[in-house]
Amino acid sequence: MIREVRVSDYRSAVRAIKRGAARIELNAALSVGGLTPSWANIRQTIAFAHAQSVPVIVTVRPRSGSFIYSAAEVQIIQQDTHMIAQLGADGISLGLLTSHHQINTTQLQQILTDLPPINLIFNRAFDQINNQPLAIQWLIANNFQRIVTHGGSLNKPLNIKHLQEVIQWSHRQIEILPSGGISPGKVADILKVLNLTQIQVSNIV
Repeated sequence: MIREVRVSDYRSAVRAIKRGAARIELNAALSVGGLTPSWANIRQTIAFAHAQSVPVIVTVRPRSGSFIYSAAEVQIIQQDTHMIAQLGADGISLGLLTSHHQINTTQLQQILTDLPPINLIFNRAFDQINNQPLAIQWLIANNFQRIVTHGGSLNKPLNIKHLQEVIQWSHRQIEILPSGGISPGKVADILKVLNLTQIQVSNIV
């Protein structure tokens, strides 16, 4: 089982790894859903985690609020993704949408142009997409490795039924990572029901 833990800084990453985290998602400002962390936090966390053979995924999100970004914000995201790849992160987690609740493929393709090899993860912006089967096919075709999803609104419990649909749509060609409001005591049951081997949590015991 891969237990990915969302953390807000280097210190939290160290604590999570010592408690058994198999993968880290590094953020800043988890209170607003996670933002791009500082380059120093990224570098320090990667150095510690890699010494323990723990992969690090870095969130790329320039601000809180919607996942609809201006041209200037896309340039920020593009610069951050390249910097994070150069720092040696194992993956980046990001999500960009249009005002019609679809993946903003034009912006994403701009961001990924000339990006050094790195794992691509689409974040929980996925839960706001109207046509999710079509979105999954685009992500597969564009070499995304994983989708992070709650199966619906974070204001409601994990939507197991919809997660099962998402897994079916994926045809196991892209990883599905359940996330959001998952207590450590429910991890095993959720993975068993969904027939998955990985999950994302915000704390670990």
